[in-house]
Amino acid sequence: MDYIKLSVAFFGATGFWKLIESAIKWRLDKKLKSAEASNIFAQANKEVIESFLKLSQELKDQLGRQKERIDELEKLVEKEKKRNDDLEKLVSRLEERNHELETELNKLKHAKSIKQ
Repeated sequence: MDYIKLSVAFFGATGFWKLIESAIKWRLDKKLKSAEASNIFAQANKEVIESFLKLSQELKDQLGRQKERIDELEKLVEKEKKRNDDLEKLVSRLEERNHELETELNKLKHAKSIKQ
């Protein structure tokens, strides 16, 4: 029994228990830092994912607006094509009428030159 008391007194006096306590504290601090790092990593991943989701939604909305704009422009192009076709028909009719009038003018000139 004296050896046990002597061992306890020795370990207490030499700071052995402080060494064990420090080792346990060191391991707990290491686990805590590891857990904090994992938590920070998880939070960073969450923020990155949320940013990607927000960006994805913004791009989706922008794509929808661009599709609407494309549809509007396609309608405008079709309208302008029709207008161009109508103007080409008008030019063609006017050219024909011009040719008719030139022919009639030439006939009148020719008839006038015959009278003289």
